[in-house]
Amino acid sequence: MCIRDRRRVHGVLQNEIQSRNMDERIFDELSNKFLHDSWSNDFIPPKNFKCLKELVKNYEHYCGKLNDYSLKFVQVFVNICEKRSNLSIEKMILGIKETCIKNLLQKKKSLI
Repeated sequence: MCIRDRRRVHGVLQNEIQSRNMDERIFDELSNKFLHDSWSNDFIPPKNFKCLKELVKNYEHYCGKLNDYSLKFVQVFVNICEKRSNLSIEKMILGIKETCIKNLLQKKKSLI
């Protein structure tokens, strides 16, 4: 493999690592914000599909499309919908929006 190819592969790998780190930060913050613990991956079967669809839709709107890696965190959305049913969906969406925008701004600042 030539040096140019190695640099390209290194760049692709670095982008993937940064993307995964951001996914982890976002879901960690959401878990702390709504479930008051980090990485709340307790398995709760989804029942409130309306809530789940809304959270996924808004995550994808504000943070970007769920990918193969970030799909593993969908259980956080399920747990939010099931454990925090006392919250309005609007408050949940606002939390997603704020968390995503904050992390995207931090990412842009780190690129400057």
